[in-house]
Amino acid sequence: MTYNEIEQFISSVEREYFTGVFSESTIRNDLQLRKSMDIRSGGQANNFREKQGYYIQHFDRILGDIDFAIDWVQNNNCPQKPEFISRCERCKEQVNRLLEIVS
Repeated sequence: MTYNEIEQFISSVEREYFTGVFSESTIRNDLQLRKSMDIRSGGQANNFREKQGYYIQHFDRILGDIDFAIDWVQNNNCPQKPEFISRCERCKEQVNRLLEIVS
């Protein structure tokens, strides 16, 4: 893995988890919709639990990938190391916040 690949990964996390498909508002709306679908089906659809499980697994994997990126940058000679690690930590905080929402 190269620094450029790791930087691209963190950039995509910033886009997707702050304003994109995994933003807080999108996650909340999705779960609310699924919860209401379950209520209308008398709890038989289980859409909420399935999506909740998906989100938890996904966020756990992303957190592991972010930790990998931080370790890689710390162990290699990378440009702007402190600033990049700060970006990674900010991403971790956001993903952890999303994990709290779905748990």
